[in-house]
Amino acid sequence: MNVDKLDLTVRNKLRAAGVRLSKDEWTRLVSTTPNEPIVCNGKDLLAAAQMIMRTQYRMSNRYTSEIIANMIRLSLDDTRFELWPVARRIRRWEKESGSQLLNAAV
Repeated sequence: MNVDKLDLTVRNKLRAAGVRLSKDEWTRLVSTTPNEPIVCNGKDLLAAAQMIMRTQYRMSNRYTSEIIANMIRLSLDDTRFELWPVARRIRRWEKESGSQLLNAAV
């Protein structure tokens, strides 16, 4: 992975979205992020969950990772979502920054 290019791309996207961070603040935030040897995202986790459920529990192939994602979303109500540590951190950032990242469910 080209870490310098990733760093520059993320900083540019944040700046374009109106997020103002000094280079020192950005460096501090990046340096406090755990340095994991493998990078994965939610799609990777869903694909892994699908594979495990298919191979270990004989789940039908018709349940795609997209269907599993929708099932997970439907099972998470607003109360549980707001108790999730990630949502709490985002809500704290929203309050401190005056920005809104998450919209309430309608």
